[in-house]
Amino acid sequence: QIVARAVFIKENFPSIEQNLASGRGEHLTALNGLMACSAASSNLRKDYANYTLSTSYKEGNASANSEQLFRIVNENLAAANCSVA
Repeated sequence: QIVARAVFIKENFPSIEQNLASGRGEHLTALNGLMACSAASSNLRKDYANYTLSTSYKEGNASANSEQLFRIVNENLAAANCSVA
């Protein structure tokens, strides 16, 4: 699952980012499905929104920002006691 999440985020980052901003969309739905843990997805949008306010986001490119989204996804999975693997 971890590889599938990484590939999905990397390949679909612009669409996922738009879906996170609006709070809905097929790419966000698919990402939530790859997370396979509804408790982990509850803070994902808020956590990524907070990241977009940072200097790292503003100075980062799509690749760096997609990697940070991947980290945020895995941190949410761990915080919700869901499997990260």
